[in-house]
Amino acid sequence: MAKARVWGWPALAGLGTVLVALTVGPVLLGKLHTHWPVWVVAGLGGTAVVATMVVKPLVQAHVKTLTDGVEAEGQRRQRQAEVIERVAGSSHRLPLVHDVVSRAALGIHPAIPLPPDADSNLSAELPSYVPRDNDADVQAAVTRMATTGGFLLLVRAPASGKTRAAAEAIRKLPQGWRMYLRSGSSSLQALVDEGVSLRRTVVWLDDIHELLDVAESGDSTGPQITSQLVRRLLLPDVGPVIVIGTTWPRKRDQYQKVADEGQPDLWADARRLLNMADQINL
Repeated sequence: MAKARVWGWPALAGLGTVLVALTVGPVLLGKLHTHWPVWVVAGLGGTAVVATMVVKPLVQAHVKTLTDGVEAEGQRRQRQAEVIERVAGSSHRLPLVHDVVSRAALGIHPAIPLPPDADSNLSAELPSYVPRDNDADVQAAVTRMATTGGFLLLVRAPASGKTRAAAEAIRKLPQGWRMYLRSGSSSLQALVDEGVSLRRTVVWLDDIHELLDVAESGDSTGPQITSQLVRRLLLPDVGPVIVIGTTWPRKRDQYQKVADEGQPDLWADARRLLNMADQINL
């Protein structure tokens, strides 16, 4: 296709020039009272006819190639728009990280209800965050991945603050970073397959074990995450993309266990996926 684009127009221009010379030349010579032998004029006329027969199909083929290319690009953009709409709704764009403040959207567990006489400035949705010792490690990983891309996995028991710690870390990303939130069957796969730009996007995979369990069970109706998909997200020409997941220690240990000889290795891909991650035990 590239060679056709490079050589197509010069070739057509050359043939067109020959055609013009062969058809207009005799007329100009006639006006100048210069006479060519009959056999020369006949030969030129025949050559002009042949050149026309050659040029016309080439022009038609080149125009069809250009038209098909424009049509294919339009169809690709339409598919991208449909995928983004399924994921992001009527806004047709993934939300900005700094605009995602809903506890439920992030997957953060509800806080203990505030007492009736609590300070009115306190948020019942997201109470003031109390930093922990290894928050600096989480922040350092997110800051580094904002340049290089990467996969960060936070591991701790359920309802222990993993998701909130990750949410606090991404709040410090520069303006303009967007966020993918799980939103239905294979939506992330569809975004990647259709070539939707995910540059400077946080892929939020809270409780990633839910996706791994679905993938290994063979249930194609639910959302899935595979090592191949994450690897595609982390390619240099895609990102930087930051994939952030959370899971429990017992789930992580379950995936890391190799099956006994002769038994199906149900967690082989999950193990490959976790080995790609920078894991931090909170």
